Amino acid sequence: VGTLVGLICAQTCRNSWSSIGYANLQAVFPGEGMEPSGDVIRRRRPEDLGPCLCHGPYYHRKAERIHALLRKTFADFGEGTSLEALHEWPTEKVRAYLDEVPGVSGKSIACLLLYRMGRADFAVGANVLRLMTRLGWLKRIGISATEALSTPDRRAAQAVGLHDASRFTWLGWSASYHPGMVDLPSMRGYVY
Repeated sequence: VGTLVGLICAQTCRNSWSSIGYANLQAVFPGEGMEPSGDVIRRRRPEDLGPCLCHGPYYHRKAERIHALLRKTFADFGEGTSLEALHEWPTEKVRAYLDEVPGVSGKSIACLLLYRMGRADFAVGANVLRLMTRLGWLKRIGISATEALSTPDRRAAQAVGLHDASRFTWLGWSASYHPGMVDLPSMRGYVY
């Protein structure tokens, strides 16, 4: 659970801010080892986490997400607020379970699978994925842009009709499919 709490702390902020937030959670809610106590945090209100996380943006939302994660973990696995049982599960089942947790992104799930659980996954952000697509790296290894997306992001792309790589440009996002998107002249010509 500590890894996911850390990943939620790291969302949309600088590494230094997320490190401060996580260290504050460890200090205020000490648990076993180097992780904050999920059981203690779960018993508190989300507002009680605010002072620990206030060094970064969206700290109220992060507090709610961390609290929701710990409540779900307790409801599904009981006292101890641990996700160690996930190590025994197949990768797709782990992805499906974590996809149900509010605020846990596809990239966070991929990071957890790759770095914490030692399973092969492709944990990159949208900007890195765009760059890889523009440079043709994905094409060289036989992967389309939508295949490289995390599972939830891939489902979202497919839901709006972006499953056919020949229909879209520059990582599969085109102004014709997303009218509010800015069409940058410097990006023209980068057809996947």
